[in-house]
Amino acid sequence: MLEIFDAQLVQNGIEIEKKRRDTIFQFNQFFGKLYEKITGIDGVAIKYEPSWKSDDSLNIIPSAQKAFEILQSKREIDKVVMTTMSGPHRDKIKFFRNGTDFTSTASTGQRRLLAILLRIGQAIFYANVTGKKPILLMDDVLLELDPDKRQLVTQLLPEYDQLFCTFLPGEPYERYMKEGTKIFEINGGIWNERQ
Repeated sequence: MLEIFDAQLVQNGIEIEKKRRDTIFQFNQFFGKLYEKITGIDGVAIKYEPSWKSDDSLNIIPSAQKAFEILQSKREIDKVVMTTMSGPHRDKIKFFRNGTDFTSTASTGQRRLLAILLRIGQAIFYANVTGKKPILLMDDVLLELDPDKRQLVTQLLPEYDQLFCTFLPGEPYERYMKEGTKIFEINGGIWNERQ
């Protein structure tokens, strides 16, 4: 039975790897510019690290045979840990600056901005690929940013159909409002629209 599952994993996994490589390439066309615009830090890029490689020194997509061999070589470990230790579910994306690992040297705020801008990048990518405006959910994502960075981040959002934001009491959300914005408050478990 494992042979059948492995064959399906290989077939679908290689296709996923191809799509991820293409997506990361497209993300890198604008992601570094977004990050620099907010932080002033240049040279930031995303690197995709698939778990299946044709050769450790090369960054090329493996053949189906090579991926199947990698799976078979890990089968005994997989049985012990009761999960598959290689494949698209084990792929990683990492952030680099000028060719060196950025997340290990970045501050907490810089790493938080990486995560936020990755989400904004996803919305931009979605809009570019589909031609549709995204619906965005920003659940307290701005809390850890200073007011100037909050303003810059909201300005970078692509045109959207709807944006749902949550804020803590006292947050100056008025700065982010647009025409047609509706404000709802939850107080004592009661949901009310603000007038």
